[in-house]
Amino acid sequence: MPSKKASTSRALTVWETKMAAAAEKGAKAEKPVSLLSGISTRNGILTVDERPVPGNELDVVVLVAVHENQKFDGPYNPDVPQIPSCYSFGDPDSEDPEGEMAPHEEAEDKQGDDNGLCANCWANAMGSDPTPGRKGKACKNVRRLALVTADSLESAEDIAAAEVRVLKVPVMSTRAWASYVRQDLKEDLNRPCWGVVTTIKIVPDPKSQFRIAFMFKELIAFTDETFEALDKLITKVKPQLVTAYTKMEEAAPAPAPRGRGAPQRAAPPARPQRPVAAPVKGVGKAAQAMARAV
Repeated sequence: MPSKKASTSRALTVWETKMAAAAEKGAKAEKPVSLLSGISTRNGILTVDERPVPGNELDVVVLVAVHENQKFDGPYNPDVPQIPSCYSFGDPDSEDPEGEMAPHEEAEDKQGDDNGLCANCWANAMGSDPTPGRKGKACKNVRRLALVTADSLESAEDIAAAEVRVLKVPVMSTRAWASYVRQDLKEDLNRPCWGVVTTIKIVPDPKSQFRIAFMFKELIAFTDETFEALDKLITKVKPQLVTAYTKMEEAAPAPAPRGRGAPQRAAPPARPQRPVAAPVKGVGKAAQAMARAV
C-alpha cells in the first residue's frame, strides 16, 4: 500500500518557493541606497574627503559611466543642499542610453515628452533654461563616473577592497569625456574605460571657470585574478550608480526672535580640529599623499 507521507523533496520545494517570495517582497520594501562617496570639483578644486588633491589631478580607473539628466528648481545656491526635482539615469549597458532615458520613479516633479521619455522633453531643448541671459537647457545632461584610484590594482584583494567613488562630470566637460571614450579609448586603443588608467585633471576655462580633462596614462596589465576581481566590482557598482537621490528632510522652522527677556543659549563647544596628516581611508596611496600635502 503506497505511503501517504509527503515527499521530503516536495516539502523543501514549497518552503524554498515561499522563502524566495518573502525575500523578494522584503527587497522591494527596502529602497536601494548608494554607498558610494563622492569626489568634488567645486570651485575648480579636485577634492577627496574634503582634502584638495595635489596638482588638481588624479590617476584613476573608471569602472562605469552613466548618463544623467537633472532639472533643478530655482537658482543654484552652493550653500543650500538641493536635489533635482526631475532626473533620469541611462542604462550603463545600453548603446543608446539617451534615447531610452525617462524620469526616475522617485523624481518628485516628473517631466518628459508625450511618450514619457527625456528625448523630446521641453526641458531637454536648447533655450529652455529659465535663467536670464542663458540659452542652454533647463535640464542638464551630465555624467556619473564610478572610479577607483589607480593604486587599487596591485592585486585582486586590493581591487575587492577598493573604495569606489563617484565623480560627476558637469555639462561643459561631457564633450571632453565623450571624445576621450570615442577617440582615445576606442579608435586608438580599442579598450573600455575600465581597461586603462586615466588621469583626470581640473583645468581653467574662461567660459565655465573650469573643466575636467581626461587623459590616457597607461594600459592595465591584467592577470586572470585581477580581471575577474575588477569585473565583479563593476557588476556590484552598476546598480548603486543609478539609485534614487535621497530626499532632503524638511527644513527646521526658524528660531523665534530673541528679545531681552529670552534665555541666552550657551555657545556650542568648539569642534575638534581634524589632524592634517591623517591618512584618508579607502583611496590608497594617492589619498595619503594628498593628506600630507594639505
